[in-house]
Amino acid sequence: MNPQELDSLKQEMEIIQEDVHKLKSEIEVLFSKPEKSFELYRPVTESNNSAIKSVLNFPVTVNLFGASGATATNYGIFFIADRPCEVTSVRLRYTTASTSGTLQIEKLNGTDALDGGENILTGAISLSATANTTYVGALVSTVAKTLSSGDALALVDAGTLTNLVGLCVVITVKYK
Repeated sequence: MNPQELDSLKQEMEIIQEDVHKLKSEIEVLFSKPEKSFELYRPVTESNNSAIKSVLNFPVTVNLFGASGATATNYGIFFIADRPCEVTSVRLRYTTASTSGTLQIEKLNGTDALDGGENILTGAISLSATANTTYVGALVSTVAKTLSSGDALALVDAGTLTNLVGLCVVITVKYK
């Protein structure tokens, strides 16, 4: 290497060292500010999940594709709670209406069998109304919409499901 190339390399190294020093200073400033919190980057454990669980809402989607919604045996359990949570909304939509079907969502405790749980909607949602429309279920105001770890949610159908096509049900759940 000739002396000119060596000088050029030394200058580049000095510039890089200055940049590294500046970055270190910026990182130290970021971590020293009390209003900055990096708590959410830690893994969620039982001891630190209180901040996260109070704001975490997530959708649980059940799709009965094609004409599978017209068959009563396709309805059943679709969610098992892994920790305490609460149902905050129920929405559904279908592409072709049934003859006279309805849908209810029920909470199953412990050893409750299908159709033996508590309704979480004040009334069943019609599956025979206008197709391609989103319907919102009215939630009960009781603890029926609150789930403990191990409780399950199930779809409960009634009426005549004939002709029902493309049923999509979205239940929003919030950790407690």
